[in-house]
Amino acid sequence: MSLKQGQQIILGNRLQTKLIPQLTTLVVAKLNAVPILELQHIIIQEMEQNPLLEVETWETPTIDILAESKKETPEPEPDENEKLLQWPAGIISNSEDEEMQEPEAPPIGFWDRIDAQVEINFRKNERLYRIARAIIDSLNELGRLSRTVEEIAKELDVDPEEVEEVRRFILREFDPPGVAAINMREALMVQLELRDLRDTLLYEALSERWDEVKEVGLVEFIKKVSPDEETAAENLKILETLHLYPVNVYDSGKTEYIYPEVIFKEREGRIVFELVRGMYPTLIINPVYSQMLQSPDLDPKTKKFIREKLERAKIYVEALTSRIHNLTKVAEFIAVNQEDFLLGRSKYLKPITQSEAAETLGMAESTLSRIVRGKYAETPVGIFELRFFFSRGIQKGGKIVSKQQIKDRIAELIGNEDPDNPLTDGEIARLLKREGYRISRRTITKYRQKMGIPSIRERKRKV
Repeated sequence: MSLKQGQQIILGNRLQTKLIPQLTTLVVAKLNAVPILELQHIIIQEMEQNPLLEVETWETPTIDILAESKKETPEPEPDENEKLLQWPAGIISNSEDEEMQEPEAPPIGFWDRIDAQVEINFRKNERLYRIARAIIDSLNELGRLSRTVEEIAKELDVDPEEVEEVRRFILREFDPPGVAAINMREALMVQLELRDLRDTLLYEALSERWDEVKEVGLVEFIKKVSPDEETAAENLKILETLHLYPVNVYDSGKTEYIYPEVIFKEREGRIVFELVRGMYPTLIINPVYSQMLQSPDLDPKTKKFIREKLERAKIYVEALTSRIHNLTKVAEFIAVNQEDFLLGRSKYLKPITQSEAAETLGMAESTLSRIVRGKYAETPVGIFELRFFFSRGIQKGGKIVSKQQIKDRIAELIGNEDPDNPLTDGEIARLLKREGYRISRRTITKYRQKMGIPSIRERKRKV
């Protein structure tokens, strides 16, 4: 072996050593984040490319739940945007032969869970609560906004910007996402944004090329402009996972499939939980290839291939184990802290932020955020996305901080202000931005009002 060849091998080994931890981090993060059906698809794809990775057992899931309906949802008349969708056959099932499993307890339907979220997010501020209630009262039977923001603002005698801020919060933060959307386009876009799918052709079509879409329809547009069949199929597959109408996620037995990964049950007056059997495969590494590595007759090219695939297989086994472990921890936290709600003793959730939960669990906040988004639980009172059980925090320097922390800082700044020249909400926002908080002036106003702190005009010392 020449000196140059030896240096190349050493350099290659060093590079491989650096890349493996990075790949592990990426795969763990990805498998923690994706919904269960996408997870299964990713694992199958990896198995097709990696002969060392095998499934020892992969049962049929023990439950296959359709969202139940408390009332019949009328068949919608498609609006102008929906006519452009031309939904592919097979995406929405209308089969009367599908079995629907009755939950043991009466489920909380779409409207009840919306009411619960209005209470937990807005009840402490009467002004914002009135706006939120007016928005919810303005939804049509499909969960879309039936009046303009300006009409709602005029009725309440408030600023339209304030109504729009509350609407945007409901649109993005409520479960299911898309509640109070103005049209189909907005409902689909927000679902893609929340799943970090802005880089897809589907999102580009909705956000930047809508005029072109209107000419041929969304599905045909995707097929037409995709560079290859694989890209078209991938984007149409994503489209299949989106809902047109929020109400259909929980109140229609004929449109949206939901696959809970966690089951909460009542047992002797307490809440217990379990992960759904059959959702997750038992991954193993094919021992034949490991034995081949021990052979002195194995050529270097084959040995390198097996070692690389062995490392990838170990990473996927570790990543799947991480997801199951983290999901179990989060489920246990919910069972303990939201027991009264899960047992039906309380209509409202305990206000716990993701930041507070992550600190209690000793888990990175970003990991918790990935775990709760897009994962569902079957409970004695209905089916919920895990994100439903937590209230939202605010970002500071890339990290999530609780609302209480930001409120305390606002109160501190106002408490130390010059009474002759008090701070405006805009000035407070700028001061907090310098400290690393990502927060708008309107949010400062909202929190100040929630804390009962008077406006600048009322705080200014009278001469």
